[in-house]
Amino acid sequence: MDTVELIPDINAVGRGKALQLARDLQMAIAEYAPGAEVVADGKMYVSRYIRKMPGKNADAAWEKGFYCPKCPTCGQPNFTKDPVAGSGRECVSCHTPIKRLSWRKTLEPRMGFCAEKEARPVPMHRPEHDFKTDDYYIGDPHRNLIAKQIFEVNGQALQIESTSNDSLVVIGQTDYKVCPACGYASETGIPLEHKNSRGYRCVNKEGNSAEYRLSHDFKTDVAKITFVTQEAADINVMLSVLYALLEGLSREMGIERTDIKGCLFYTSVDGCMIFSVVLYDAVAGGAGHVRRIVTADGQAFQRVLAKAISVVDNCDCDSSCYRCLRNYYNQKIHDNLNRNQASAFLHQWVGNMNPLPMETIE
Repeated sequence: MDTVELIPDINAVGRGKALQLARDLQMAIAEYAPGAEVVADGKMYVSRYIRKMPGKNADAAWEKGFYCPKCPTCGQPNFTKDPVAGSGRECVSCHTPIKRLSWRKTLEPRMGFCAEKEARPVPMHRPEHDFKTDDYYIGDPHRNLIAKQIFEVNGQALQIESTSNDSLVVIGQTDYKVCPACGYASETGIPLEHKNSRGYRCVNKEGNSAEYRLSHDFKTDVAKITFVTQEAADINVMLSVLYALLEGLSREMGIERTDIKGCLFYTSVDGCMIFSVVLYDAVAGGAGHVRRIVTADGQAFQRVLAKAISVVDNCDCDSSCYRCLRNYYNQKIHDNLNRNQASAFLHQWVGNMNPLPMETIE
C-alpha cells in the first residue's frame, strides 16, 4: 500500500480549499500527531512522519518557530516565527524581555503527516489520540482594529474590542525528536536504523535529530473582552467565564458552536495583571462571528451575557458537564470548570452599559 497521508499538502491545493485545510491543520496537530492511531480502510495505522518536500534539507523543508511556555515575569505563553537573538525577545503581554534560553523550537507541519507503512489490526479499544494542544492569542501589529468600546457597568470598567486579521497559534505540548532527512518523529528518539515513509532505509544512518513542538499560527477575527476587576486574575474562574460566554454567543446569535473558540490572555490594567477573554472564529481568515458581540451601545454583549448566565444557571450538575461548560475540545480542563463560579462572576456585569471616553489605540 502507498504512503497513508493523514492530511493533504496545504501548499498543493487551490485557494478555495486553503482556508479549510488551515482549519484542518489546527485539528491535525492534536489528532494526527506522530504516535496517534488512525483507522482507515478497516485497518489501523500509526502516524509517524512529518511530511517534507522531497530533496529539501531540514532548514528549507519546514516552517520553524519559537515558543516560550511561560514568561518568567507574567506567565503568558509567547510565540514568534522571528529568530530569537541572544538578548531574548519582548513578552507580548508584559513587554519584559524573555531570554533566549527560555524559548523552544517549533515546527509547523504544513504538508501534513504520514503513517507507518505497515498496517495493524484494528483494536477493540478506541484509537489513542493526543489532545495535548493549547491555543494562544499572540496578537499582530498589522491587525485591523474594527471597534473598541469601554463601558462602566455597576461601577466597574468593561472593555470590548474587535479585530480582523489578528493572530493566534496552536501549540502541541509534546516534544518530538524529528529526523531531518525523512521526517520520522517520536517522543522517545530516532532509531539508528529506521525507514522513511516509503519503506526504504533512511539516509540518516547516525540517527541525528532535532527536538520540536508542533505549531500552527493563523489569522482570524477576534473579540477581546477585559473585565477590569481583580477577580479576573483567577485563571479557573476566567476559564469558566470563557466557556460560558462561548456557549452564550453560540446560542444567542445562532452560531455553530464549533465555528468559534476562545482562550485567555494576560493583560496589564492599572499595574495589575488580569486575564482578558479572547473569542475568535475557528475558521482561518475569519467569518465575522465573534465581532458581532461588539456594538456601540453594548446591547449585543448584554444579550450574550444573559444567555451565558442562563446556560450555567439552568444546569443541575455539581460543577460542570456537557450540557453547560464541557465539550470534546476542553477535556483536559474539565475539572477546572465550575458553572457556579462563572455565574457569580457574570451576574456582576448585568446592567446598564454606560460608555466611557475612548482611549487612544495604536
